Amino acid sequence: MRRIHRRVTGFLLAFAVVLAGLVASQPAQARLTTASDSDVTVRSLGTPLYDVLVLGGTPGPGPDGQEAMWVVTAGSPARLQSLSPLSGSVLSDQPLMHADGGGGAPGGYGIVTAPNGDVYVGTYGDGHLYRRAAGSNSTIEDLGRPRPGDTYVFAMTIIDGKLYGGTYPGGAVFSYDLATGAVRDYGRMMDGQLYVRSITSLDGIVYAGTYDCHIFAIDPATGVKTELPQPAPNCGNVSDMNAIDGRLYARIGSSIINATEHVYDPASGTWVGSIPNVAGLSLSEVGPDGKIYYMHTDGAVGTVSRFDPETLAVEKTSAVVSGRVVNNRGVGWMDLGDPGWPGQTLVQVLWRGQVVLYNPQTDRSEVRDAPLSGEPIRINVIGADDEVYVGGYLNGGIAAVDPDSGAKTFHRFAQGESILPDGDQVWLGVYPDARVYAWDRTKVWHNPAYSPGPIGSVDNPTLLHDGGPGDQNRISAVADLGNRVAFGTQPNATLTGSVVVVDKATRTPTVWEGPIADQSTVGLAARGGTLFGGTSIIASYAQPAPTTTDAHLYALDPTTGELKWSVVPSPGAPAIRGVEVDSKDRVWALTNGALTSHNSRNGDLMRTIRLTADQHSGRLAGELEYDPEANVLWALVQGSKLYAVDAQTGKARLVLERPMLRLAVSSSGTAFVSSNAELLAVEFNQG
Repeated sequence: MRRIHRRVTGFLLAFAVVLAGLVASQPAQARLTTASDSDVTVRSLGTPLYDVLVLGGTPGPGPDGQEAMWVVTAGSPARLQSLSPLSGSVLSDQPLMHADGGGGAPGGYGIVTAPNGDVYVGTYGDGHLYRRAAGSNSTIEDLGRPRPGDTYVFAMTIIDGKLYGGTYPGGAVFSYDLATGAVRDYGRMMDGQLYVRSITSLDGIVYAGTYDCHIFAIDPATGVKTELPQPAPNCGNVSDMNAIDGRLYARIGSSIINATEHVYDPASGTWVGSIPNVAGLSLSEVGPDGKIYYMHTDGAVGTVSRFDPETLAVEKTSAVVSGRVVNNRGVGWMDLGDPGWPGQTLVQVLWRGQVVLYNPQTDRSEVRDAPLSGEPIRINVIGADDEVYVGGYLNGGIAAVDPDSGAKTFHRFAQGESILPDGDQVWLGVYPDARVYAWDRTKVWHNPAYSPGPIGSVDNPTLLHDGGPGDQNRISAVADLGNRVAFGTQPNATLTGSVVVVDKATRTPTVWEGPIADQSTVGLAARGGTLFGGTSIIASYAQPAPTTTDAHLYALDPTTGELKWSVVPSPGAPAIRGVEVDSKDRVWALTNGALTSHNSRNGDLMRTIRLTADQHSGRLAGELEYDPEANVLWALVQGSKLYAVDAQTGKARLVLERPMLRLAVSSSGTAFVSSNAELLAVEFNQG
């Protein structure tokens, strides 16, 4: 690989403020100066991640009145697009912008078509409701936020002229009168539940599903709600529901690619069976053969399958789609008006914009790529050595970027959460299921689940560990132990995470639970064969509610799993995402805009440096990187402030202030930060 020579900087001479008297017994308040334009160079390396991600879809009349599929694609802003199911062409493409022009929604899972052909979209990030009236030249209307304070509007249903939707973090249900615009708030479904991700209606009753497997039947007139019996103990998130032919179908579990569909009979008030291995958001309505269709998955291939709604007997069809992620984001039966597709044809749109057609009369199927508009992907993680590696949020993807020119190589992949470059190897932690991969940069990329290479290629990246069976979901921390690499994970439906230690030679993982009960590891560093970790009291989805109040800094023996010590650097802090060890073996933790250093032998507090007066903003955020040659700590605080701190003297400086999310420092001493989808290089000038 190409080597970058370290730039000679005047970093140590450029500090203007010395932080005196920083002792453990009396933490000092930092008086900081801002680097001038002449001191610092900020270079844009462009937007290295770009792809299509379909979040939700629904059939309905297209702009010309003909049958179409309407889909929402993620972006800045998200877009509402309509597809011709037969040709796969895009019929319309419009951004979901706010009425005041002050921005837009980044995405939306909720989408439904009204009886008159109007399309409604519920979005996340802004928690707004949007409408596109039927017709060829209709604009997008921003109907505002139906429930103040809630940032997600999930699945929606329409009955009797009213739209019903579920929200996060209020865990509530609301209704919107399609004629008058009047909103009714039915309130939180259950104390402690933040999510109503699924909603449907059957025989005049609205059904809402929460995170911890609670499903409520709501009388729309009175607002009285009754909880259904749970289909199974501790069965997890109710992530989708369909009402079909008098029965309720609830998809349970966090997996979008392989979950169980439970079947409820309202007449008897009982769950009457289940369907395993279901991928995607929706089941079809009853088809012309009396069967209900869905996408079945075995983890590598998706098969269009059907089941008898009475017996639940499953039968696979001949239609298959390769890949781990074969979930549909919209499904419907349509008359395509083509003799090659007689009668009703099943139409599904997958997450990357593929259109899957299946005709039960002829057993004909096709998979087509639709030319949907893609968008730059928000950078979710950065790793740096000679090259810069970035992973994307939600859409996923991995890109290798030349730090000088910005030239990139992009691969479609899962959502990256941790990256550790290691010579020709790049160690990757991805969501969901807290998976660990090893990517050999000298060999051909081939990932059959997301982006296959040439026929006959071996898997690269190679899957080394799957945390799904252990209820692990996110994997945002990584550290190099020399002959091993360690990852920290967050759980899905519980609170205790794990530390996964992988032997680089044998590729064998060892899993240590905890090590702090009811907390998970979100920051890691290593020195002298010891792991130093920072924890979070919150799991992957902020559910279940935390049982602890203080994030911990700890030392762990990665060979035995022995917890050597643990301390609380900042009482009340919910997370410590930034952990580093300097050349003097001092352990540093970044918490709520404050840096603390600790004795690596026992965790005793040595120094506190308060970088910001505000200790509440961005309390779950924070990125910390150490440059050993300059003995400098780079701290990204509260998603907007980048500091450089001399680890020896405590001199500190505000280097850059703008929206930023992720940070990495290369072997050349260059800091790389993300600003939404843009990658920036930050360097001190020579002096």
